Amino acid sequence: MNRRIFNQYLSESNFHELFITEMGWNNPSSATLLPEYTIDERTFQIEQIAERSGFQILQCKVDEIPVSSVCKKLDTQLRKNAEEDITAVAILLTKCLVEQLLEGKKVQLGKLGEFSVSLSSEGAPTAKAFTAENIKSVNLIYTPGSAFEDLIKKATFAPVATRAAQAAALKAQKEGLTTADWTPLTDLEPAADGGDDAGSGATVEEPEGE
Repeated sequence: MNRRIFNQYLSESNFHELFITEMGWNNPSSATLLPEYTIDERTFQIEQIAERSGFQILQCKVDEIPVSSVCKKLDTQLRKNAEEDITAVAILLTKCLVEQLLEGKKVQLGKLGEFSVSLSSEGAPTAKAFTAENIKSVNLIYTPGSAFEDLIKKATFAPVATRAAQAAALKAQKEGLTTADWTPLTDLEPAADGGDDAGSGATVEEPEGE
């Protein structure tokens, strides 16, 4: 981007042309004016000027930049409304998803994946004898989309202390001790989730001065 043009857009507060023309963002796909916000008896009008990949650029035109406390309150309100919008969309999506599934349809949500249902039922001696009462459950089937492929390549791993060690260290900290000792009972059953809490006794010692 040409520095002179960039500085010119900034000095003119022409963020629409900056993002659309120079940076290649998209024009808003829906209404651009957001509801007015009133902060400390002052009204602000927010306008969406660009969007891309789910991100929005919002602009608030003012004659004088508000003090920091007002800016923070306005930012908090915008974030709160965004969270409420996301929740509303999620609720509506869930409702529509259930309606489509109960009609026997497969629902494809792009990279998110595919949803469908299957039935579990009891047999009947004849097809005529089979009724809705024989159906015992409706099961949800979810097939992950491309967004969930190769998770092993996206994941990061780090060693952590066992639950027994964490509990012993926390207990010692609450008691004001600098060392913690745990000796797992050998006659206990292994953890149901396969966690490795068994082992020989050990002592955890905190560095001095911490």
